[in-house]
Amino acid sequence: MKKYLLVFLAFLCLAGCAKNNQSAASDSEVILNTESLTKLSIIKNGSTINLQKGSSWEVEQVADSVADYFVEKLGKVRGKKVSEVKDYQSLYSVRTPEIEGQILKKDTSYFFKKGRQFYELANVAPILANYDEILFTGQPIQSVMMEGLSQMTFEQGTDEEFTLAKESKLSKIESAPFIGGWFLVNHYTQDFSVAYDQGEELLINVTNFRGKVITDSLPEENLQQQFSMNEQIFKLYQVDGKYYLKDALNRVWQLPDYQGKLLEMHPFNLIDRFLALIMADALDKLTIQTEDQTWKISSTHTLNADQTKIQSEFFVGDQKINEESFRKVYQYIGVLSADFEYQGETYQKDPQYSLTYDFTSEGQSQQRNLKFFPLTDDEDRLAVEKDGVIDFICNQSQVAEMIKQIQTLVKK
Repeated sequence: MKKYLLVFLAFLCLAGCAKNNQSAASDSEVILNTESLTKLSIIKNGSTINLQKGSSWEVEQVADSVADYFVEKLGKVRGKKVSEVKDYQSLYSVRTPEIEGQILKKDTSYFFKKGRQFYELANVAPILANYDEILFTGQPIQSVMMEGLSQMTFEQGTDEEFTLAKESKLSKIESAPFIGGWFLVNHYTQDFSVAYDQGEELLINVTNFRGKVITDSLPEENLQQQFSMNEQIFKLYQVDGKYYLKDALNRVWQLPDYQGKLLEMHPFNLIDRFLALIMADALDKLTIQTEDQTWKISSTHTLNADQTKIQSEFFVGDQKINEESFRKVYQYIGVLSADFEYQGETYQKDPQYSLTYDFTSEGQSQQRNLKFFPLTDDEDRLAVEKDGVIDFICNQSQVAEMIKQIQTLVKK
């Protein structure tokens, strides 16, 4: 257990470094500090929704997890001051006892207007971009309890079906870095962890559907998808740009646009896209090949005397490598990720790069094989074969940078 905890913490740091760099922009500021906030009003189309903080955020004095999620995401929005924005669309206003401002949209960018000052926004979550007052004024639709939910299956058309589940075929080592607890299964060659933010957003909403009941029938040609949760079947329709849900009791509800759009998700946009996130502390051997070079990396791992720390040694061939230097370089290997789904593109016959991982999980030896083939009409992109099957494409630059880092490490 201690080993998994240490490994997990190491990879949290690895995965977070890129995000930290992106969010550290010195010219941006938090638009609305929600940590000490107890009251918030949202005004749209003349309708005002008042949220109040008790032990959690409440609507009309009723605890509401969607309100919690809305305020959480609002508190993460950052903005940088810009000059006056013209020809914008005003989406809605937010008001607290201290400030009032408008959320604006122009083209694909979002802005906040406070007084005469405009801010260009980053980190605008979908629930903020697509806010609809039905989120808080609509009736709760047939509830599915999150606690007992272990699997969701989505059918989009005749050839797109995928399942999200709490159980996975991934080894313990491969699943250890991921904290969301949900996986996309039986869709790609291997199971993939559902990215934490996407999983959280989906679960909060599918267990808290809100809507306005309608009596009109819905034409079947407008059916977008069918999905099931806890053996309850739901159907999503889109008619004239609006979303409708038929629940397990065959009642029809108009959904908030935000929840309807959320259900149109594509599996590729839900997952952590790491190609082979095998943690350095579990690695036994790694062979990296290019067209003209081969590196054979091996390692040993032991626990220290009080079993609180993993002690590792790493070798490239017979050359012992400084552990800290190797771990820094290994980040470039660990974060190799898919950039696109493979759509049948033609690729060259011989791989430009290959990686073979040997590792141990729960006492069992495991192996994963990656091969990278340049596309025939675009050598800047690589078809990625994993254990004999191609599901994804990645950019050449990722792998080239990884190779560069290995070359530098061995020269030290």
